[in-house]
Amino acid sequence: MVLKKKSISVSSVLCIIFAALLVLSITLSLTGAWFTDTATGNNTVTFGQVKVGDSLTVTVPDNIVPTQKITISDTTYQGVAAYYRLTISVSNVSGGTASESELNTLLGASTKYGSIPASQIASTFTIDDIEISKSTGNKFQNVTCTLTVTLDVIQQEGTAATTPNTTAEWEAVFAQCTDYTDGTAKTA
Repeated sequence: MVLKKKSISVSSVLCIIFAALLVLSITLSLTGAWFTDTATGNNTVTFGQVKVGDSLTVTVPDNIVPTQKITISDTTYQGVAAYYRLTISVSNVSGGTASESELNTLLGASTKYGSIPASQIASTFTIDDIEISKSTGNKFQNVTCTLTVTLDVIQQEGTAATTPNTTAEWEAVFAQCTDYTDGTAKTA
């Protein structure tokens, strides 16, 4: 007996492979379930605040003389622990022989820095270390001018690892916050 050799065509092989894949995919979709689970949670988040009162009171003694102080008071603060930058500028100078630039220098390079403790309620703080130098000189006699005081406040948390000491360190802290136009800067 002689066996005849049968040849299988390529299309037959492809049909067999396709049928096997079809059976395999149906079997896996019916029995191959993935284990899944979902959980959700929520929490209320309350953001802190840095809020300075609406005005500053600038107290200057009548006919101020060397060693007397200018005081910034009646300033309310509510919020997280913060740093402040107090900037004083002089304008409308009249009388005497001192220039606007000399008056700005006289007031201690025009900028003071410090810390404000956290407060849940609006509490008052005072800045009273702006002293007229003993070495002022006569050219400041009879001078009248306008003082403009601006108070910027920025949160302490996340702005500096330690309390800044130099002017450059303080300014680096304040450089992190670019928006003083939202009401945090107060001018008197």
